Amino acid sequence: VAATGSQAGVGDDENIDSDCVSDPGSDAPYPEPPPTAKPGKVPKTKGSNPTLGGEEQDLDLQQVARKQHMSTPIKQQVFNTVMESTDLQECYFRLARLGLKKNSRDVCMVLVQLCCQEKGYNPYYAALLHKLCTTQLRAVQYSVQCALWAHFKVILATPISINRCINLTRLILALHKHGDVTLAILKPLDLHQAIHKRVLMFMRVFLVHFLHLEDKPMLEALLQVVETDKLDNVRIGLTLLLKEHFIKDEAADTWLEQVLMLVESRNRLPVPQILKKARVASKALQQLQ
Repeated sequence: VAATGSQAGVGDDENIDSDCVSDPGSDAPYPEPPPTAKPGKVPKTKGSNPTLGGEEQDLDLQQVARKQHMSTPIKQQVFNTVMESTDLQECYFRLARLGLKKNSRDVCMVLVQLCCQEKGYNPYYAALLHKLCTTQLRAVQYSVQCALWAHFKVILATPISINRCINLTRLILALHKHGDVTLAILKPLDLHQAIHKRVLMFMRVFLVHFLHLEDKPMLEALLQVVETDKLDNVRIGLTLLLKEHFIKDEAADTWLEQVLMLVESRNRLPVPQILKKARVASKALQQLQ
């Protein structure tokens, strides 16, 4: 049985972000986010404000924060700010006043955690993270990277729900659309032959959503992988996944139908078109070397 967000241990401060250096200006263990990103408007569809549901409605915010493993005062303050703000703009200004350069790691960790734990994907968090990135670009982008890597560690450490996979996927792709992350974000994941079954589950969900992009942005994203130094493992891993688990997999029609049911119906592509785009992406990764 897959773990829910609050059971997954995301808030274990000592474990989830130990692979990220504390100083955004120092050498990172993996390639840093892109050095520049054009500030953009917050998407018109901001999603709904975060709300508490179920038994958590009867708890005060401090109790809920502890239940969500928000163990430090700053994380609890970020959580309270998100829950108490009336809209995205108010939340943004209140978070900015916390001191983004100093506390961006905790801010991003809480926002990504809350996004992943929602019952359905809420674009509110991507819009908020993007707006924060436009204010303190380098510090917040690096902190977003660390928060996403922390959730990759959760995927490796414990069973997770398909809902968390979808929310994490859509958050990454929304941030990618605005230039806040690139596919280099996948580098900590081992995408080679002996791929972990939970990583494979996440990557199937991720790639199905990624293949729904228009051809131009899809190919541009793949070109970034090919042209970036030290991303050979991402290129090789993506090529292998597309080849073995999409193009050559005899059971692809079956599992693709299941995963496609998780894609918004208004955007959903049929299985043959997904497989066609998988071949285009695979060919591009090989030809662009």
